[in-house]
Amino acid sequence: MKGKWANELYEVVWSIRTMKKTATREALFMLTSGSEVVLPIKVGFHTHCLTTFQEALNNAALYEALDLLPSVRGDALLLRALYKLRMARLHDRMVKFHPISAGDLVF
Repeated sequence: MKGKWANELYEVVWSIRTMKKTATREALFMLTSGSEVVLPIKVGFHTHCLTTFQEALNNAALYEALDLLPSVRGDALLLRALYKLRMARLHDRMVKFHPISAGDLVF
């Protein structure tokens, strides 16, 4: 199996970039490009998106999505901050507080 990881690297990176994250509810691809991903499997089959595709409408939608990209990124940043707060609360709820007495201190 030595050296076979390089063959799988592209698929792993693709899945990381296209998977929606829990903290932001967006995929990294969306946050960087302003558009959603069309998976390679959907390109191979005649899906509804491909059969009704119109290049002029698609280009107009892409320009509009690029204009909205800063707000999408801002929303993702806020959602990530809220997610971190929720995780901190859950962690703090599970951690038990043990007060330190003067006898426990070692210098």
